[in-house]
Amino acid sequence: MDDNKLRKIAGVLVGITVVLFVVALLIPEPEPVPDYSGPLDEAAVKKLLPRSERDAEISGSLSSGDVVVTRELSENLTPAMMLSGGRMHSIEIFKNFFEDPRIEKVLVVSNLEFVDTFGQTSSGAGCWYSVTRETADKVNWDNLPLENLDKIADAYFIHPALRG
Repeated sequence: MDDNKLRKIAGVLVGITVVLFVVALLIPEPEPVPDYSGPLDEAAVKKLLPRSERDAEISGSLSSGDVVVTRELSENLTPAMMLSGGRMHSIEIFKNFFEDPRIEKVLVVSNLEFVDTFGQTSSGAGCWYSVTRETADKVNWDNLPLENLDKIADAYFIHPALRG
């Protein structure tokens, strides 16, 4: 073969390689299939937490599917904005947790540091929301307005300081 034909063949092969490489980059990796087998323990529940909630505490009767998530309510400009943040993070937790069929009930407690009239500080629930599997199965978590969490939750509490 002459030198020109070899260059053309090499060029075509390089072109095909580049196209295949670009196509391989464009094909998304398949989502890993979650493993919901085995016992529901703290490690399994921690994996379900959104990245922003990795410091949250997990408790409850995990073997029966009842999970309590205790997290810190983020500071914000106004009490209403803090409450909105608590609702938003709770919805994200519910969305993730109820993908696991072993979970039957979730309580999300968002703690806040309070300062009393005398300047003394204490930590307590700023808000909490409880949702059962039965309720969760009716909810489109991706489309739920924040303020509707109060309406669909099986039980909830909002500290008067956040109602302002």
